[in-house]
Amino acid sequence: MRSLRCSAAPSIWTTWAPNLSSRSPAVIAKIVVTPKPVVNDPQGITVKQGLATLGFREVSDVRVGKYIEVNLEAGSEHEARQRVEAMCKQLLANHVIEDYRFEIETDGRRR
Repeated sequence: MRSLRCSAAPSIWTTWAPNLSSRSPAVIAKIVVTPKPVVNDPQGITVKQGLATLGFREVSDVRVGKYIEVNLEAGSEHEARQRVEAMCKQLLANHVIEDYRFEIETDGRRR
């Protein structure tokens, strides 16, 4: 079996080479990706119908998305934010149909 590689596709693995020392602080990025409000969300509709069937008629809307945690090393919180932003734009979220937000946690503290 032959393996093909597309050289025209951008590679997120070669766009940045971090200079990480053993003293780089570990951070956790908590990322939430959701469908944009104008995008149909069939999974959300199904969940809403299921909740109504179970008697939760007060639910007016449900949007189903993704929750992602990324552990990474960064020289600073600013650097971590830049890297996570790049991850979201390049791979974790489809900017055409999804929105994303994230928070950075260092030493157990949210930022």
